[in-house]
Amino acid sequence: AETVDCDTPAVVIFTSGSTGKPKAVLLSAFNLLNSSAIIAENFKIGSDDKVCLVTPLFHILGLVCGLFGNMIVGSTVVIPQNIRTATVLHTVATEKCTQLYSVPTLLLAIVANKSFKPEMVSSLRCVMLAGASATEQQILELQKVIPNAFFATAYGLSEMAPVTFTSYQDTVEHVSRTIGKPTKNIEVRIIDPETGEDRPLGSSGEIVVRGYNTMVCYYRIDPSDQPLDEDGWLHTGDLGLIDEDGYIRFVGRSKDLIIRGGENIAPGEIAEIITQYPGIADAKVQGIPDDFYGEIVGASVVMNDGCELDRSEE
Repeated sequence: AETVDCDTPAVVIFTSGSTGKPKAVLLSAFNLLNSSAIIAENFKIGSDDKVCLVTPLFHILGLVCGLFGNMIVGSTVVIPQNIRTATVLHTVATEKCTQLYSVPTLLLAIVANKSFKPEMVSSLRCVMLAGASATEQQILELQKVIPNAFFATAYGLSEMAPVTFTSYQDTVEHVSRTIGKPTKNIEVRIIDPETGEDRPLGSSGEIVVRGYNTMVCYYRIDPSDQPLDEDGWLHTGDLGLIDEDGYIRFVGRSKDLIIRGGENIAPGEIAEIITQYPGIADAKVQGIPDDFYGEIVGASVVMNDGCELDRSEE
């Protein structure tokens, strides 16, 4: 019989990686079990909790945070028949779920559902947002209609998750403007992507991480194309900075930056401002090719029901 130990690859998760081409991430049992345990500890998951699991199990969020993070403490996992907003809302209400892990877009759609009533989600005590950022205005609006829930944000990759998350004592500003602090026993540095040198506190650069949950490797990928350097640091391709309080602020994917006339613009910062306008539920900002500037800033917006965009105020 073949010998298996804690570092033997146990799971394969496919990810686009930093280049957009699908890659198979090999994760060991050691990665998965330790990641699950730290999730349960940080979000105070107990055997009496009941999580509504809407994120796919072929994603790291659904697998580690949603499934294993609850199984490791013996809590109940409820999987809705589908992820239509009405179905998820009905599941939370009838099963009296205490936790919900979601991406911001789905959660905003749930509370915008015509049948939504705050009492339907009054059992929720923890709502974790991952996969994308929510603006401060969106968090404030969500807190009004899900008043009993603690909101948190988390950051991780298929190659290494979790990396950071906010905690119970953190403020709305922490949740909306940062991705939290590094998890226990995880190292995070901000480096100049060109030189590899550490960036000063408060200055942005590439986020590199190292710890117990770093993937084994990409399956069948040449060693020279692996994102792990010789010292074990995983180069994420994400940009961020560490503030004076030790919280990490996510700037964006290096490939997503809009460069307008030589000026680097983070799409998330522009979206934050746009969603403060009355009637706007969500916004996505992207670069648009321009002959003069190279790129200009463009935005797609989602309006609240019954609201129209007043172009005179643009």
